[in-house]
Amino acid sequence: MQDAYRSLHELPEETPQRSTRTHMGFSAGRRELGGIGVQVMGNCACMGPEVEGVFINDQFEHGFAEYGFHNADYSWQRASLCAGMGHMALLAEKTG
Repeated sequence: MQDAYRSLHELPEETPQRSTRTHMGFSAGRRELGGIGVQVMGNCACMGPEVEGVFINDQFEHGFAEYGFHNADYSWQRASLCAGMGHMALLAEKTG
């Protein structure tokens, strides 16, 4: 996600080199209530299961979730979040 962010951001030198666990940094992993979430630089710019989605209600229905962006205002944030989700999908496929 950081590489994608840096390659698309107008000012890549402002991107930190390491992941942080704050609401302003990069992170990826399992969420408390299930599913996965990814986060990039920004004011809590993230992607995760929607609580009340268009197609799925209550985050998870029949084992499926509808994912959406939160505070991802810029194209480089959204592209980086999608790159993170894609990478997580590849990791999940490899581990079976």
